[in-house]
Amino acid sequence: MNNLKNIYKSLFLFSAFVSLNAFAESAAPLLLNGELNSTAYDHPVQFNPVISGAKIVSKYGEIEKTYLLIPGNNQSNSSDLVIAWLINSGGQKKILFSNYQTSYLWVGDMWRSADGANVSAGITVDFMDKNGAPFNTVPASSPASSPKFIMDGKWASDVPDVIKKLDSLPSFKEGNGEVGDTVFIFIDPKCPWCHKTYKNTRAIVQKGYTIKWIPTNLLGGDDLSTAIIDSNDQRVFNLIMTTPIPSLPSLTQKMPGINPEKKDKILAGIRDSSAFLMGIFQEHPEIDKQGVPAALMLDHTTGRPRLVMGISEQEVIDNVWGK
Repeated sequence: MNNLKNIYKSLFLFSAFVSLNAFAESAAPLLLNGELNSTAYDHPVQFNPVISGAKIVSKYGEIEKTYLLIPGNNQSNSSDLVIAWLINSGGQKKILFSNYQTSYLWVGDMWRSADGANVSAGITVDFMDKNGAPFNTVPASSPASSPKFIMDGKWASDVPDVIKKLDSLPSFKEGNGEVGDTVFIFIDPKCPWCHKTYKNTRAIVQKGYTIKWIPTNLLGGDDLSTAIIDSNDQRVFNLIMTTPIPSLPSLTQKMPGINPEKKDKILAGIRDSSAFLMGIFQEHPEIDKQGVPAALMLDHTTGRPRLVMGISEQEVIDNVWGK
């Protein structure tokens, strides 16, 4: 269960109008345990994640220098590491801090929880100017190969646990892409917004992108969700997702029967999918409208998993797959 909670918390969030990865001036300081030692680093060898993190940080100004802070001893886990970023925003130099995965950005002091010491007091603009690693030493991708939207290009590296977990859930797959190039969309056949998502992604699938549709029973669509998994047939899936919502009860009655034992097994998987999505929502109460459709994917621009709400809307579709 703890591992699942870590998976849930690892997700970045995205909606049609608000990116919840945003940097905030009022962000609270980070509490650290243990000693804090500082060292500069060699970007290409020791800290390649700075490349993907910089794509987020650069939204708030031009990055001039970076500096790695290592809490505890030099054997600290990567999750303990902190990056200081010297940015130039409109001619004014500022320092931002981020965690190793750049899932959090903040300004201000870092306090050591053991004794209350301000461990970032020495990280000033002057210090960063003199000791930070010049950002232009980072081996950046050429503009032509840099991802321009969430699913731009092919993913060639490892995928995180949450994406592997999604790939194991019962689903109907459209397209032949690898797991890192797949968008996973939780649906309920009784959800009108899920039907709209299906309609609005027909052109996306025709372009060669891959979607895995994960049926749930959040709105009571047990029988139709079961039929999607049992048939694993594009014609059946298309029929269910294009039939008007008021006509679905009669469609359910026309579906072929399923062996009770097999049906129970399929339903157990569908309930697991529903529970997985609800677990994500429980760990992210900041999501105002929780439900289906909900899309999860590996963001090619950051290399991290992302949860996208409002996937039925064209604006969001464009952000995920491009125009």
